Amino acid sequence: TRQADFIAVYPHATIECDLWMQLPASIKTKAGNSSMHVLKLEKNVYGQKQAGHVWNQYLAQKLISKGFKQSKVDECVFYQDTVIFICYVDESIFAGPSSKEIDRAASELKTAVLDIEDRGELNNYLGFNIERQGEKIHLTQPHIIVQILQQVGLKEKQGVKSTPVASTRILQRDCSMPLFNQCFHYQSVIGKTNYLKKCTRPDIAYAAHQYVHFCEDPRLTYGNVVIH
Repeated sequence: TRQADFIAVYPHATIECDLWMQLPASIKTKAGNSSMHVLKLEKNVYGQKQAGHVWNQYLAQKLISKGFKQSKVDECVFYQDTVIFICYVDESIFAGPSSKEIDRAASELKTAVLDIEDRGELNNYLGFNIERQGEKIHLTQPHIIVQILQQVGLKEKQGVKSTPVASTRILQRDCSMPLFNQCFHYQSVIGKTNYLKKCTRPDIAYAAHQYVHFCEDPRLTYGNVVIH
């Protein structure tokens, strides 16, 4: 596997329709000030509503012209012979049976006038740390774990328990309990925990399922369970 980044991706693509933008207040022209003139966009720019779609269409056209086939299931996945190419905005992955095949596919992209930078062996992609252990691949998400710990006020090196929650414990809704004290953003932490358990931590699925039901009316007990 190999990872690569596209440089300044959106401006690669030509804009799909006529668009004008106001000049920033600090920009002055020989013809007049910013209130009298606008700029006509010639290229796709960041912040434009359709920028991502236009870039994806442009990239797909370039790849197809070089013999890649776009997946009918996921528009971010392309195939060429034995090589699979995955691209999410500007971050991409090459996967193939050998370095020779990957080098060939990467060279094809460069001849398509795409500014792409080789980042070497795949080890980090979209927040996932990827570690090879023999014939196994180990995926972790340390960044989101650190974010959760910081939000609930725990330290990274604080002691942990091997079992997130006893399987015999079932949380019940009780409106008589004290309200959650808002020491952290309950819904934000729940959302990140759910994403974590779906991707790399299925071992916390039962615990996450317990407190997700109380997002609309969190109580102090539920907040303590989240910290646990």
